[in-house]
Amino acid sequence: MSEFDTIIVGAGSAGCVLAARLSEDPAHRVLLLEAGPSDLHPLVRMPRGWVKLTKSANRSWNFPVEHASGRPRGETWARGRGLGGSSSINGMLYCRGAPEDYDGWRQFGVNGWDWSDMAPVFHRMENRQLGGNDLRGGRGPLQVSMRPLANPLGQAILDAGVSYGLRTLDDLNGPSREGIGTYEHTVGHDGRRMSAARAFLHPALSRNNLTVMTTAQATRIVFEGRRAVGVEFLKSGHRRIARARSDVIVACGAIQSPQLLQVSGVGPADVLAAAGVDKVAVVPGVGRNFAEHLVVALPYRLAGLEGHNPRLRGLRLIGEVLRYYLCGSGLMSFGASEMGGFVRSSPQVAYPDIQLSLSPYTFARGLLQGKLQLEDKPGLTIIGYALRPESRGEIAIRTSDMRDLPRIRPNWLATEADARVAVSMMRIMRELVAQPALRPYVKEEIWPGAGVQSDAALLDAFRGTFVSGLHATGTCRMGTDAGAVVDERLRVHGVEGLRVVDASAIPAPISGNTNGPVMALAWRAADRILEDRR
Repeated sequence: MSEFDTIIVGAGSAGCVLAARLSEDPAHRVLLLEAGPSDLHPLVRMPRGWVKLTKSANRSWNFPVEHASGRPRGETWARGRGLGGSSSINGMLYCRGAPEDYDGWRQFGVNGWDWSDMAPVFHRMENRQLGGNDLRGGRGPLQVSMRPLANPLGQAILDAGVSYGLRTLDDLNGPSREGIGTYEHTVGHDGRRMSAARAFLHPALSRNNLTVMTTAQATRIVFEGRRAVGVEFLKSGHRRIARARSDVIVACGAIQSPQLLQVSGVGPADVLAAAGVDKVAVVPGVGRNFAEHLVVALPYRLAGLEGHNPRLRGLRLIGEVLRYYLCGSGLMSFGASEMGGFVRSSPQVAYPDIQLSLSPYTFARGLLQGKLQLEDKPGLTIIGYALRPESRGEIAIRTSDMRDLPRIRPNWLATEADARVAVSMMRIMRELVAQPALRPYVKEEIWPGAGVQSDAALLDAFRGTFVSGLHATGTCRMGTDAGAVVDERLRVHGVEGLRVVDASAIPAPISGNTNGPVMALAWRAADRILEDRR
């Protein structure tokens, strides 16, 4: 049995930040537990490696999703497994989220999370390739960079956005995000993936007071009465316990954090009883309030331009890999989508609720599900994210064994408003690609095709083919009401010595990719934990 001051469960985007920040005091001993392996893998280092990593059993959790009417069977969600978590396998789009997102958290009764609190956190974290300014950081540990699309396609996309009515933005994380431009990615200035492990954890590994244990799966939180005093975990087939003098911090993500709380006896009474788990504290919100971005892809055939498809196949792919390893450049240093922006689904929406991404590649099935295999013909894909759905789902354990994957019930498109946004998003995507600037390069829509025009037909097409954005939030949300799980200092209601710090604590969907906001949440949480420690 080992004893530490703080135990962090999960070395993902939040856990890596927490471990680095909370081990700054050499007198405070920190243990970081991670169920997966280290991040020493060539495809983790290579940004374009995300295409393979999301289907790697060793690098990715693949959670089965409960089947719903109108949806394909066998749906699974990938989450990162190993140091860096999903930041080691994701598409690396770097978004801060909208200031209105954070200001909106006030409605849940929490303080200290407004944009005025979070903007300085992003500034301290960032090391922007284009340099810092009053809003953007230029000296932090997290390097972010751009890989613009070459002309004429890159300029044609910007011109299409302008003719559609959007502003061209130099910075999609700038003071206004409504418009079109080039995305930043969590790719280092050397062309390597800048995961949370690389940015935050690796520089801290030399500290004597920080212990990182990989291939160590937490099985339950150990309680004495209602106080969390340690973590039980499996390592090399042996069951071990580590004790925490100060805090146990759960940072397993929006699926596994509620799962770990529930198998440990903290959660809704009916879920605990059905799984045969003894109650420590009844906290009804654990696993509920699940929110997720809905994502759909419209593939088009390119004409007169080769795009990425031919360059990522056969001998040319080998050439791109060699170029990457020799120079840190080329297509293997690119993230998932180079260009895009933020728009409103209707004029009545207060701020953009749709995110668009464009890149000159198409997968053989034309969709973002199943095995990702590039087509052999040039293509352009526009991807839409419905950012602020009203529908809420649930995560619930089946058994008391953490190794048994939980039940995921997304409750997709449960409101009329969500259905309206889905249809509006598909129409906006089509209208953008149909602008005059892109007509010379876009030959035809591959899916769903020109024959699909009515609202009902578009909704049917959307329902049968959209996928999870893998940006889940809310399953251990902050708040002061009966449905909340943690308070504004991320302490779990009803127990002592236990916090949850990851996307599950975010009370409402973020208007953009969640990797950046989760790292910022962890940084801000570390500030508050250090305040409490003092």
